[in-house]
Amino acid sequence: MTDGEQKTLAGLVETLRARSNAAFPWNLEEMSTLAYVADEVEAASRAEAESIERIIRDAIIDYQGMYASAPNDEAEREPVERATTANNWLVSHGFAPEKTIWDKEESPCL
Repeated sequence: MTDGEQKTLAGLVETLRARSNAAFPWNLEEMSTLAYVADEVEAASRAEAESIERIIRDAIIDYQGMYASAPNDEAEREPVERATTANNWLVSHGFAPEKTIWDKEESPCL
């Protein structure tokens, strides 16, 4: 789901909730149905975001590995930019950002 679609979905949920809280021209059955639909749409959106979260976190970890083996500044810049974009997605969807360490040294085996 793109940012535009997410904003549209969030707008739709808010519109449905607002209409479900309005007394006119909706009757009680319509208000209840709208509230239910808004909740279901929001739950589906959250479930989809949660399924994507792990993929995004794995990508950020891979970008750190790409950085460690990058041969020059240009090659180092790309994984940092990609990880930043991925972390922005996490934050915009209500998740904590993935911690990043941009280090050229190999990590010790434990």
